[in-house]
Amino acid sequence: MFDAVLVAVDMPEIADVISTFRAAGIKTPILSADALDTPLFFDSADNAQESNAYVASNFDDESTYPPYLSLVAAYRAHSGKDPDWGARQGYDAVKVLAKAIEKAGSVRAYDIAAALRSGTWEEAAGPYTFDESGNIVGRRSVIKRAAPEDHMFKKVAE
Repeated sequence: MFDAVLVAVDMPEIADVISTFRAAGIKTPILSADALDTPLFFDSADNAQESNAYVASNFDDESTYPPYLSLVAAYRAHSGKDPDWGARQGYDAVKVLAKAIEKAGSVRAYDIAAALRSGTWEEAAGPYTFDESGNIVGRRSVIKRAAPEDHMFKKVAE
């Protein structure tokens, strides 16, 4: 047997995969990226009580970081709900890209890449710093566990 299963699939497919594992008797923990970090996961009857699934996320829902709080407040005001992982990731990606284009004074990929590597970009998830290969460095992930009673994933570790 195995200690855990890593599933790299987006919603809604991942909910179906986990349902299939559980129906087959596989009760080990499920590990996933933040695509699973959505209340929609708990909407299926098969996953409504799932508590042995974990996600690694860029975003800490308990964060008091001002840019994060601003994003959540603006999103709630517009939509009446909290931003999901896609909204949070998309927001930060667009903001970082727009600032890099402005700093570069260009829309050429080479110039934007150079601008991205030239500093730290403060956005909702925290600071983004890129190395020479374009990888984000110095970031910590938040580990969240399924909390079906709250219809969400809750932080258990950093």
